[in-house]
Amino acid sequence: MMADLLKKDDPDALFLLGNEYHDGTSVHPKDKDKALQLWEAAAKEGHVQAAFQAASYYLEGKKEPSKGFEYMLQVAEAGDAQLIVSRLYAFGHGCTRDEGAARRFNQRASLQGASWGTEDKVEEGSIEELLKGGGGGCEVWAGSL
Repeated sequence: MMADLLKKDDPDALFLLGNEYHDGTSVHPKDKDKALQLWEAAAKEGHVQAAFQAASYYLEGKKEPSKGFEYMLQVAEAGDAQLIVSRLYAFGHGCTRDEGAARRFNQRASLQGASWGTEDKVEEGSIEELLKGGGGGCEVWAGSL
């Protein structure tokens, strides 16, 4: 059944198989490049979790922030990762630094009740500190994963 879904480029099947290659199983040995290939294929079919995995891989593992940014933007456009994209725009990580876009995505995150894993919710004005050079560096985005 899984083979039939993969032949049809089913995004869920591609995502799950990508996870298996990422983690390594008795059937699929660990192969992060294969995992990325499968996640990208699923992301092209609109799979948001696969886009997030691909973004994370490019932003951390492959150190190709521009590709990572594009995938993370896909996730944000689907309604998730607003705060991460705000941070990426604020620091120009994988994209051209854009204060206006950073503010817009920060506002969206605020409206969604986003937080950085603490009890403190993101406030609409909290991006100002980042834009002035305060707050954590761009690596802070990883803490929200």
